Amino acid sequence: MSSRPRQQWIDVAKGLGVVLVVLGHSPLVGYGALRGLIYSFHMPMFFAIAGLTLCDLSPRQWLVRIGSLVWIYGIVSLAFLPLALGLDGNFVPTPQPRLLHVLLGILYGTATSLRVDTLWFLPALALGMLLAWPLIHFCEQRPARQASWLSACALLLIGIGAACLGEVDKSPPLKQMTWHGAGSNALLPWSANVVPFISGFILLGRAWIAWPARSTPVLWLLALLLPLWALAFSQSARQLLPWTLELAHAQIGPTPAWTALAALAGTLSCLLLARHALGGFAAAAWLGRSSLPIMVLHPMLQHAIASRSDSPWLALILAILLPALLDHAVLNRHSLGQFVFYPRSLIRKLCHGAP
Repeated sequence: MSSRPRQQWIDVAKGLGVVLVVLGHSPLVGYGALRGLIYSFHMPMFFAIAGLTLCDLSPRQWLVRIGSLVWIYGIVSLAFLPLALGLDGNFVPTPQPRLLHVLLGILYGTATSLRVDTLWFLPALALGMLLAWPLIHFCEQRPARQASWLSACALLLIGIGAACLGEVDKSPPLKQMTWHGAGSNALLPWSANVVPFISGFILLGRAWIAWPARSTPVLWLLALLLPLWALAFSQSARQLLPWTLELAHAQIGPTPAWTALAALAGTLSCLLLARHALGGFAAAAWLGRSSLPIMVLHPMLQHAIASRSDSPWLALILAILLPALLDHAVLNRHSLGQFVFYPRSLIRKLCHGAP
C-alpha cells in the first residue's frame, strides 16, 4: 500500500464539499442563484478529490479502490431495501413498488432508478476511475512532464464529457421511479453518460498533486480563477436553473463550455482554499473524514428532522453532525460499520492479500 501520510487539507476539502452537498439539498437555499452556484461544482469537486488520493498505486490497489466503491454501493443499497420498498428518496411513504422493480433499479444504478438517489455517484465514480486508470498510469511513466500530461488529459476529457451531456430539463426531474424511470433523460446504466466528465475531474485532482504546491503556475491560477468563475457565473446565471450542473441526470445545460468552466473554477478555487488557507481547519477535516456516511444518510435525516421541526437550520446542522458522530463512534470503529463503509481491507483479502 502507498506510504503517503494522510494529508489534512484533503480532509478539509472533503468537509467543505460535503457541507455544500447537504446545503444544496436544504430548503434554505431554494432554487435560486445560491443553489445554482453550489450545484455548479460540488460533485465535480468530489470527483477531483478522489483523484488527489490516486498517487503511485499498483494495479491491484486500483482494483481495491474501484471494488470498494462497488461494494459500498451494493451493500448500502441492500441495507436500505426494506425502507426503499415503502418510501421514496426523501423517505416519505409511497405506494409499495414490486421488489423486482426495486432490485432492477439498483442494478441499473442511476439517480432515476434508485430509491436512495444520492448513491448514484458510487457506481459512476467506479467507472470513472476505471477509465482514468490507464491514463494516469501513462502519465506517471513520464515523470518529467507528468503534471502537464495529466492536466492536458484532464481538460480533454472534461471537454469531451461536457459535450456528451444534455441540457437541463426545465420540468421537475423524475426521481425515485424505480425500474420504470430507469431510462428517463436517456441515462445509461451506472450513469455511464457522465463517466468521461467524471474521469476528467479525477485526472484534474491527480494533476493537482503532481504540481508543486507553490509553483508559479499554481499561484497564477489562484489569481485567475475567481474572475473566471465570476464571468462563468454571470454568463450562465441568465438561465438560472438550466445553469445547474445536474450530473445525477446526465445534464449540463444549454451552454456546456461556460458550465464546464464554472465547474473547473469552483473546484480548483475550493482546492486552493483548502490547501493554502484552511489547512488547519480541524472541524472541516473532522467532517471530511466522514464524508461518505454524511452523503448517504443526510437526505433521510434532513427530511425527518425538518418534518418535525420548524427550523430548517436545525435539520441542516443535525443532518451533517449525526452521521459524522455515528461514523466516528461506531462505523469507523466496529467491524460491521467497516464492513459496509470501509471495506478495503476485506477486499484486499479477497484479492489474495494485496500489499
